[in-house]
Amino acid sequence: MTDELSPRRPDTAQDERSGPGARALWTGGGVALIVLGAVLLFVAQSKAPEFSDDMRLYLTIVLRGAVFLMLSFGTYCVVRGRRRV
Repeated sequence: MTDELSPRRPDTAQDERSGPGARALWTGGGVALIVLGAVLLFVAQSKAPEFSDDMRLYLTIVLRGAVFLMLSFGTYCVVRGRRRV
């Protein structure tokens, strides 16, 4: 009966019990995604003048989307790894 009256823990309760190794993996993976996004941006910009105008436009659109996703998910992973105390 006491179980029914106790407040329910959120579904993320399992994540809160994860050890420092899991938090380090989340943080390390997030940092890796952020660094790879920056490297991808610099490498593609150095190769962009070699392409035609149409190809450069498509490359720019795809590159911006890929970098946005990498930075977004990298930030999510870093925050998720850091906030699990």
